[in-house]
Amino acid sequence: MANKLISKDLRVWYDKFTLTLGDSLRRSIDIGLARSRYGVVVLSDNFFEKEWPQKELDGLISREREGDKVILPIWHNVTEKQVRSYSPILASKVAISSEKGVDVVVDEILRAIKKPRISPFKEDVDTKRLSAIVTGAFEDVNTKEAALTTLIRVNAIDELKKIVRNAWLPRAFKVKALEAIAKDGSAEKFLNDVVTSAWSEGDFREIALDGLINVHSTKYLIDIMTNTWLDSRLRKKAAEALKS
Repeated sequence: MANKLISKDLRVWYDKFTLTLGDSLRRSIDIGLARSRYGVVVLSDNFFEKEWPQKELDGLISREREGDKVILPIWHNVTEKQVRSYSPILASKVAISSEKGVDVVVDEILRAIKKPRISPFKEDVDTKRLSAIVTGAFEDVNTKEAALTTLIRVNAIDELKKIVRNAWLPRAFKVKALEAIAKDGSAEKFLNDVVTSAWSEGDFREIALDGLINVHSTKYLIDIMTNTWLDSRLRKKAAEALKS
């Protein structure tokens, strides 16, 4: 499966690819968890019996507390009862069974993460400086647009969030940044905040809601559907997405 994901132009941290003789397993796992946007967790009898996979899962769960989707569960020869007895939280997550085959599993992973755009230049780009150019007062519009385009190209989600929140920026800049965040689909909590916050304009809410629908964010779609403060049209749209 790891090789299949790599063939789809995704960066994959996998111990058999990464570790060499004498490496620290704990340190390597910490680095892998810290640098990975998502964690594919294969739940199996072996997983439940071994210590290290559970430590890795603990690390992923701690990241999910920030509100973004991180854990992508795969059930391998286990039942819902087994998973639920181990972790009710994991059992409540939408999962894919390995019985469907590697190709189907990989397709579901790609759909869940919306295949983030990976740029070979990402590590060399000073995203904070580019964000300062976009939000600064002394750069011309063309320079700001070029900086924003680069932030979107390298998928600098944290900086794009700041741009959306900036009250002084031209509306077109904020819309463009929000559309990129929604298309990426990883910042579910942020998108939910945009939908439900009082400061959001109507089309901002629409863009953010579409992002949550695209990644099938059940938790936040339920929140939106049941939020009586929101426009009934948005609530209805969330309800219809949950039915599909």
